[in-house]
Amino acid sequence: YHHHHHRSSSSSSLTAMKQSSASTSNPVLPSLTLVRPRATVSSSSSSSSRPAAQSSSSKIKRKQPIGKFEDAPLDSKRALTFLNELEANPEFKYFKAKVDEVRDNAPRYYRLILKPMWFDEVRARIEDGRYPNHKIFLQDLRQIGENAKTYNDRNNPVHQYGGRLISKVAKWKREVGSQWRKEKERERGIVRQPPKRGKVSKKTTPKSSKKKQYFRADPATLIRRVDAAELVQRLTEEKEAIWFLKKVDEVTHGAPGYYQKITQPMYLEKVLSIIKGKEQPPAQIPTISEEERRQIDSAMSSSSLSVKEEIVANGNENKGDGSNEDWKKMYISALLFQETVNLIWTNCIKFNGKSSSIAAFAFTMKKKFIAGLTDIIISPRGGGGGGGLGRGGGRR
Repeated sequence: YHHHHHRSSSSSSLTAMKQSSASTSNPVLPSLTLVRPRATVSSSSSSSSRPAAQSSSSKIKRKQPIGKFEDAPLDSKRALTFLNELEANPEFKYFKAKVDEVRDNAPRYYRLILKPMWFDEVRARIEDGRYPNHKIFLQDLRQIGENAKTYNDRNNPVHQYGGRLISKVAKWKREVGSQWRKEKERERGIVRQPPKRGKVSKKTTPKSSKKKQYFRADPATLIRRVDAAELVQRLTEEKEAIWFLKKVDEVTHGAPGYYQKITQPMYLEKVLSIIKGKEQPPAQIPTISEEERRQIDSAMSSSSLSVKEEIVANGNENKGDGSNEDWKKMYISALLFQETVNLIWTNCIKFNGKSSSIAAFAFTMKKKFIAGLTDIIISPRGGGGGGGLGRGGGRR
């Protein structure tokens, strides 16, 4: 029994030694190495599957872009409102109707202008629904301005009006396009965050204001004195003319120190006397250069000689009794006439200030005067006399 027990104990010890040697010679590392790659593979596969699910869901929730204002269907109400504003501008009256080569004194117009366009045609297309989007509508308006610039030279006021029309169209596109985008964003619930304090947004920085350029006549252009007198007479009938009709009286008009500040006084009645030859125009006007003065004198002298020869030949030479009407046959420099009248407005603004109510009347009268003067230069007059001589004549 003891021997058997010893064998069993020895056999058990041998078995334990074999197991220990087996355990030392063959550690359980393969099972661990097999588990770790599975964990890494499973984690990587799970992590890689999550973004795919998120990307698919984001594609579903993404909204369609708003698009461009030009490609959007035309808002006919806004378009007609803008067209009415353009037609109300006296500078753009030459763009309302279709050009007639005979009536508008525009020879070979349709040989030079391959894409004619005018306001009445644009209105008809809006009302008939022929504009699929804003882009075509804006192209037609810009075409009107481009035609005016193409047919007329740079010194012609209609050329300048064409450029201003193009500028107004671009401004309307920016403003209305911005409003349209904001309306679309509100419909989709998009809220724009205001700019942070301490930082000035680029869109809110004030732009340098450009001074508005008014039409200025060419020094060599002459107009009939009778046409100039009619224009001044029309100005005297305006409701704002009460401030500019007669000579300023410092006591009556409540303007103390007026003639200390204003060295070249001018008023509408005096302008009429200058046109009719009863008074001489100002010897020097600051806004007329010496070169322009020489051009004016040259044009005036050549015109006066031809008219005087006609008067003498007809036996109607002026006897100085004031009853002679030969001044109606004579011409006056358009630039000299313009700058003489402009003295009225500049004197008013200089004495009263730009922000005064009387200065507002002066700006209104100046705008009406410029519109009337360009009409004299551009539009042909009856009797073959013509409106403006020299380089001032023009067409659309």
